[in-house]
Amino acid sequence: GGQKMSLTFSAQQNTLDTTTGDNMKTGDLARNIYDGEIYIIMSKVFLGYYDVCDTQGREWSMPEEHLEVVDAER
Repeated sequence: GGQKMSLTFSAQQNTLDTTTGDNMKTGDLARNIYDGEIYIIMSKVFLGYYDVCDTQGREWSMPEEHLEVVDAER
């Protein structure tokens, strides 16, 4: 039954429409709420951290609560 549960969980995640880190996908643009910089989501790492890339091509690891999706008004 574990597989069914994970499928349901994935479906629930896909239908959530929030501006929190939960809704960010690889390739999304996100803004750091503290410095206003724009970052590109590279991948999600565990414990709520994302690998992101800034406009200079530098890579960082940031907690999801510091990031907001830029085009959240879709």
